[in-house]
Amino acid sequence: MFLPDLDEGERAVTLFNMTNALRLDKLYDAIETGKVVLDDLAPRIRELRSRQEKLLARRGELEIAMSDRKVELADIKLVKSYVNDLRRTLDEGVLTDRRAFIRSFVREIIVSGQEIRLIYTLPLLTDSL
Repeated sequence: MFLPDLDEGERAVTLFNMTNALRLDKLYDAIETGKVVLDDLAPRIRELRSRQEKLLARRGELEIAMSDRKVELADIKLVKSYVNDLRRTLDEGVLTDRRAFIRSFVREIIVSGQEIRLIYTLPLLTDSL
């Protein structure tokens, strides 16, 4: 099942909760069809209900944490100065220094047909630049 609007933690909690609900449904079906006596399943049902309550509480916590996240945009002048410093390093550095610099923040390059995806982390500038 694909849950695109959830982060990894919420997705895991949701999937565990769905699995838990399916297990409860199976137990209820077994009771209703007479395959099992309620007294035999009562402890398991209580355990699954307790787990389900904990999962729902955790999902609520994750939703609150997600709603509290704020993205602070960088100052455009600061970004431009970083770009200029990076460009200068790439333009003026020797080949081995440029390679080392690029490898310090490029994590992966994925080539698929005519499309290229670059996975990277933003390099941190030092005072030496």
